[in-house]
Amino acid sequence: SSSTSLQSSATTTTARQDEPKQLQLYNSLTRTKTPITPIASPQISMYTCGPTVYDSAHVGNFRAFLTYDILKRTLLYLGYNVDHICNLTDVDDKIINKCNAESISLQEL
Repeated sequence: SSSTSLQSSATTTTARQDEPKQLQLYNSLTRTKTPITPIASPQISMYTCGPTVYDSAHVGNFRAFLTYDILKRTLLYLGYNVDHICNLTDVDDKIINKCNAESISLQEL
């Protein structure tokens, strides 16, 4: 039998002990560069969405991972300690619809 389950992957990485350097990210709402202001510097927590893969892998599946990885590595380089949680969802409507359209089970997909 198939069931919906959520998994997450969590890592904590400690950077060097210096005071972290400032990082600014582009804010598309205000169209300005906005400094990252951690709640408890030098600690930064990242919660990112992982893939829900229901077909062949493609560049779009990996773009998000690459973006999060570059951001995390930049934060570490600048001296922040990073807690990173990546949510992984293995069943959703797209997967169920694909199984129904192809008349196959989740395991066969």
